Amino acid sequence: MGTTLIRKDADSHLQIGKTAGTLIQDVTSHSSKASSGYYRKQVLQYLRDLTAGLDEVTRVTKSEGIFHLVVQDSYYKDVPVRLADICIEECTLRGWNLIDRDPYVVKRTLTSVNTAARNYKKSEVSETVISLRKK
Repeated sequence: MGTTLIRKDADSHLQIGKTAGTLIQDVTSHSSKASSGYYRKQVLQYLRDLTAGLDEVTRVTKSEGIFHLVVQDSYYKDVPVRLADICIEECTLRGWNLIDRDPYVVKRTLTSVNTAARNYKKSEVSETVISLRKK
């Protein structure tokens, strides 16, 4: 998950929620070079891996089981990647109920170190602890 190497199945159909679908549309329509090609495929592959992992956690968790997940939001250029919202929505689609979400502002990120990434306007990034219960 998160590799820059694109697998052959990266562009195949993916069943996802609205928030993840919007992210794919926003990356695909971004004006920067390779957004509609390579970076679109990278986002699709990441979401495929994420949802496969959530499918497996759902499969192995007993009814009423509790799942804690820690994720950090980020950006593609100036497009927010609201990973906490995506994970909550995808878990809900898989039969989980949100118990709690606890965001923490992240002061330093890798994009603050990358000088090219500073060209795109960004707001605060949060790391969120998500707690869910399986129905």
